[in-house]
Amino acid sequence: MRDIIAYLKFIINQNNDTAYMRIINTPNRGIGQRTLEVINKYANLNHLSLWESSLFISNKKIIKGRSTIALKQFIILIDSLKNQIPIALSLHEQIFYIIRQVGLWNMYKKIYQYQHIMNAYKVLKSL
Repeated sequence: MRDIIAYLKFIINQNNDTAYMRIINTPNRGIGQRTLEVINKYANLNHLSLWESSLFISNKKIIKGRSTIALKQFIILIDSLKNQIPIALSLHEQIFYIIRQVGLWNMYKKIYQYQHIMNAYKVLKSL
């Protein structure tokens, strides 16, 4: 549930660095520790949020390799969620849309037992 809440918080407010750190590699995207250090360092030096730092680093191609692609995909994912969540859906349907889009659903199916997933579903559906 914490991952889901972090995604919701971050979609609403990209300056939420705590939520950013929770979701950047949940599920695993291949953004390594070195890349996160570069993002953090640039953010601190320039008084930016981690999101703003990520955008700059991605646009200026400061990092190389697979992390560059993974970071760009993360940025595209968040931008698409901000702009494309179907507002005609109920709140719990919007949350499930996000869970599926970001890959949490597949991650949870691999990690947790079916009953745990259904319990989370019941909580979300009650919203």
